[in-house]
Amino acid sequence: MAAPYRVCTPRKDEKTGKTYWTNIGAAFKRDDGGFSVRLDALPIGSSLMIFPPGEKNERQREPGDDDVPY
Repeated sequence: MAAPYRVCTPRKDEKTGKTYWTNIGAAFKRDDGGFSVRLDALPIGSSLMIFPPGEKNERQREPGDDDVPY
């Protein structure tokens, strides 16, 4: 099976104004040319992006880089 595509949603950092991508699922290429998408979370707002396997976005946050007090 081919590597899954990354499904991400943008998140704007209030302090720096930069946009970061948060992984929220995976997309799998189908034999008929379409995609099957699995979401682990819902996007904030209405935007999401699908990135090819292996492609990294320079502004992708690593786990634990957020300010959420959990």
